[in-house]
Amino acid sequence: MEKVISAYNHWDKFNHKKAYEILRQVSRKLRLKWLSDKSDSQLKFLGQLAENDKADSERAADLLCNAERCAAKGRFDDGVARLYRLIEFLAQIELRRGYNIDTSNVDLSKLKLKHEEKYQYLKDEETGQIKLPLFKSYGLLADLDNDLGRAFLKNSRLKNLLGLRNASILAHGFEPVGEKVFVQLKEEVEKLLLLRINNLGELKTSATFCKLRVI
Repeated sequence: MEKVISAYNHWDKFNHKKAYEILRQVSRKLRLKWLSDKSDSQLKFLGQLAENDKADSERAADLLCNAERCAAKGRFDDGVARLYRLIEFLAQIELRRGYNIDTSNVDLSKLKLKHEEKYQYLKDEETGQIKLPLFKSYGLLADLDNDLGRAFLKNSRLKNLLGLRNASILAHGFEPVGEKVFVQLKEEVEKLLLLRINNLGELKTSATFCKLRVI
């Protein structure tokens, strides 16, 4: 049981490779005794996180479940910070998959944009690189006539909630984030995710930590 607890501890800290290594060492019999009946599918899910750099959907579901665990412990600032990263990650996935764009080094020359100058001021004077923060990433998607980008820009509730996040202690201010903000932000994040991840519910099931049985 100590190994199982250790594995989940590593998983909760995003150390997926170590968590996967430990759980693989635990025999099938022990996993079925201490965990739930879904242990095999969960181990497969964790393996994707540990060994597949392109497991974007799994990574998104894992980050969402991690945020939910933070909220369950009353750590709403931490949970909101993870939801923010998830929104950012979704834009990064969309730009990389659909347009071969890296938000940390955007090459505007290969894009047919009507207003390319909108992004030129973001160019770093020393490196010449253009790095896109969250809102600019979705703005670029919208300029590329992408439905995900348009959905983000039209969602005033989501943008207001992100403004509250920016005032939190883990962002740029000192205001704590409460449960209400977390719940509302999670609702909007899941709406965005469902535009691209049809099996989000199934992935969340695999990403939800098992509860140890008392035998």
